[in-house]
Amino acid sequence: MTLPDPQAATRVFLGRDRPALVSACRWLIDRFGGDGRLDLSGVAVVTPGARAGRLLLGALVDVSDSEQMELFPPELLTPGSLADRLLEPCELPEAGGIARTVAWAEALRMVDAEILLPLVPHPPEHKDLGAWRALGEVLAQASSELASFGLTMQAAAERVEEAGKDPAPERWRAAAAAQRAYIELLEDRGLCDPELARIGRPVRADHGLNAIVLVSPAELSADAERVIAEAGAPVWSLIAFDDGESEAFDALGRPVLDRWADRPCPLDDDAIVFAEGPDDQAERALVAIAELDPAPAPDEIVIGTPDPQVTDALVLLSASVEGLRVHDARGLPIEATPPVRLLEAMRVYLLQRDQRSAADLIRHPEVERWLAKKLGLGRTERWLPKLDEYLSSSLPPEDREGDERADQIEVLATVVGAVSEWLEPLDAPGSTGGLRDRSPDDLAQSILDALAELYSDEERASRLKDRDLEALRQIAAACADLASCAHDEPPLLMDAPEALVLVLDALGGGAVREESGAGAVELVGWLELALDPSPVLVLTGMNEGVVPPSPRPHPLLNEQTRADLGLPGRRARLGLDAFRLHAAVSGRRRVVAISGRRDLAGDPLRPSRLLLMDDDGAMAARVLRWAEHAPGDRRRIARRESGSAEKFCAPVLERPTPPVSVSVTAFKRFLESPYMFYLTDILRLDEADDRPQRELDALAFGNLIHKALEKFGLSDDRDDADPGRIELALHAFFDEELAEMVGSRLPATVRVQADLAKRRLSDFAARQAEHRREGWQIVHCEQNFKDAALVVNGRRLIGLRGRIDRIDRNDKTGEHAIIDYKTGQRVDPPGTTHVGRNGWKDLQLPLYRHLAKGIVGPGAPLLGYGRIGAKRKEIGFAFADWDADVLHEADLVAADVAERILACDFFGEELSSPEGAAGYIMDLGEPTIVDPPDLKPDRGVEERGGAR
Repeated sequence: MTLPDPQAATRVFLGRDRPALVSACRWLIDRFGGDGRLDLSGVAVVTPGARAGRLLLGALVDVSDSEQMELFPPELLTPGSLADRLLEPCELPEAGGIARTVAWAEALRMVDAEILLPLVPHPPEHKDLGAWRALGEVLAQASSELASFGLTMQAAAERVEEAGKDPAPERWRAAAAAQRAYIELLEDRGLCDPELARIGRPVRADHGLNAIVLVSPAELSADAERVIAEAGAPVWSLIAFDDGESEAFDALGRPVLDRWADRPCPLDDDAIVFAEGPDDQAERALVAIAELDPAPAPDEIVIGTPDPQVTDALVLLSASVEGLRVHDARGLPIEATPPVRLLEAMRVYLLQRDQRSAADLIRHPEVERWLAKKLGLGRTERWLPKLDEYLSSSLPPEDREGDERADQIEVLATVVGAVSEWLEPLDAPGSTGGLRDRSPDDLAQSILDALAELYSDEERASRLKDRDLEALRQIAAACADLASCAHDEPPLLMDAPEALVLVLDALGGGAVREESGAGAVELVGWLELALDPSPVLVLTGMNEGVVPPSPRPHPLLNEQTRADLGLPGRRARLGLDAFRLHAAVSGRRRVVAISGRRDLAGDPLRPSRLLLMDDDGAMAARVLRWAEHAPGDRRRIARRESGSAEKFCAPVLERPTPPVSVSVTAFKRFLESPYMFYLTDILRLDEADDRPQRELDALAFGNLIHKALEKFGLSDDRDDADPGRIELALHAFFDEELAEMVGSRLPATVRVQADLAKRRLSDFAARQAEHRREGWQIVHCEQNFKDAALVVNGRRLIGLRGRIDRIDRNDKTGEHAIIDYKTGQRVDPPGTTHVGRNGWKDLQLPLYRHLAKGIVGPGAPLLGYGRIGAKRKEIGFAFADWDADVLHEADLVAADVAERILACDFFGEELSSPEGAAGYIMDLGEPTIVDPPDLKPDRGVEERGGAR
């Protein structure tokens, strides 16, 4: 085997006819294989990321097996680990992330205020560790980037002064003083900063490497570049482009970024798709895969997900598609693991100590399990529902005798008492009696003890998932890092929430790897795409601010200063991302790039400039295509035909038992979405809300007004035609209901809401007086109907239930009016709320006329609303002008809905009448219904409450 000159890096251009990793694997075999052996021992293979190294090793194993070669694997490194592997070890142990964070904060507090003044003109209070920590993080970011280019703050300060372009070079002198104090602090504690310690450290003479192979190097730190030059080992750089591109790469095979910044987009127009929000991007990505012919295997597909919002949407969407699994190759963010979420809940509770933070902590699965076991709370006690009911219905409580929720309060007190006892070690005062007077090592141990109380149970520990065990291991390491910050002169003191912030910050950005398993499509981040070997790439999130990312301004490292220091600026960063796009699409069989128009919050996005870098005509055409959006486009693309092997199949659902009766309000839910009707009215699924209320929510606000109107309708005041007396009566009834719900001591927010409600009632009193003078008299209020039925052609279809707010009779004409109170923020007239452009979308009032037939007689009653809206013009009475033919049409729609409910037709096409129904379910295939065994008949759909 012939080795190249050890003093030079040999660039090898692999071509673009296949993925870079495949070509790199073949090159390694051809170069280092022979005589039945593939001997890569002593060879360092450097890939841009760890995942690429694992994939390359897997490919080497597969090929060596197929070619019957004995494999001696290489040493896999990344650019970041290369320097650590080859440099002499540091004389001092490396400080952890928390120790460095705290040292920066303390260093800033130590530097003389006059020296620090240009950098921190308004310093925080000395004891405010959190504020000093935030300032320290700004310097730590600059220190880290400078160190990657072999610079200290002092060296940077000298270069800035020499360039003479910074208007305030004294800031750099202050930063250099702070960095010196930081280094001295760490050294006093027997620690070093690992990034700064690499600068100038010699290369090990006994590193043991025979060769270094760089695979598609995009970036190398100054330390990595130095150790490559000084290691004395031969170096090859594998470049996945044609040799005609040699001038676009430097001597080590890195892209010359200025040559890439203006490169035209490598994608054709038909490979670029514009979508709406993250959900639509995810849907189009899956549709793009489903439309491939022939259908690729999952391991032949990679989805690029530089935007976390699209990643989340893909994970959620794929879970609802039968036969499809996706796996986020970056792993589960550690912040999403139960142990770390528990730490965050503990921090918020210890900091705020209010009902909401208590609810969040108690509802954490581990705390819930521990409480149930410790307090002997089983399912029969229904302690969690009681807690939910109390927290969701209670405004800040007051002590009142005979509180109807006494059992709920008792449960809450017992549970919160147990939680307080559990967290008492974290709450215990320090040596001087103050809560802040705690050393980091003491708090670190208290955090571990609190976790051990929940997780050390042998039965529970045996059932922990690998991801949770890994998260606990990382938490333990972070606590050890926190403990290393403790020192006596001067003592470092903090409270439990500050300690938990340090631990959580140290964990932030980390991930817990999860095995993908067979048959999963990989979701891969932007930096790892170039070396993914899959022949099919679907690239999502191609938006400005994502790719390329928006530069984060730094108070020290502005664009001019970066140029003075030789750091890459905006153009270089654009060139790097342009290179990554070209590398990512190179050698693929099929590429689709998707750009969204809006983010998850609905804010507008722009397409990535990388997609628009082309001649003026192509760029203009793409911008026009991005701007032109047909409303029906998403639905058309999402719709798929079922039954074909290469298409996604919808999940198989059991056929439910039809209900015996339904409420009249259920028809609207069915018209909105038959599937949502199935979830809410057949399965009776609902979301428990354990958020404590600090003000009246929409439901409580509307119910209070409704109750006041109900009391008025049942009182002797109902026949009054004087607006002043009606107003007084309505206000009195409202105050009674409010006191019963909240108590006599109203929070400020509730007082404001009560005043707003009374203003509405005052305006309604004037309309009610006019209504009475016109002859209308309240004859029935809150009338329940439970035994009615919808009958068509003499055949009973389904039982009907309902509760009519009010029935009036005109004592002058004998007419009747059926009135439903509406108290929403916006109250449209009944004609608008019941009928849309595509037909009926609510049948409440037309069905009410059938329920009330025994009261109103054979005549046609008026159907309308008693409106108590937020705007004065939406207060009063509004009646529909439907004639007999229109109401007959409503009856036909009701009969059709009833037939579909009885046929359990909840899973097919959405009805065409509601405007909001179309597109609710993404139908990549028609669901299949399976007949279940005989079940007991349903007793009927319960009437469901809601904001009126």
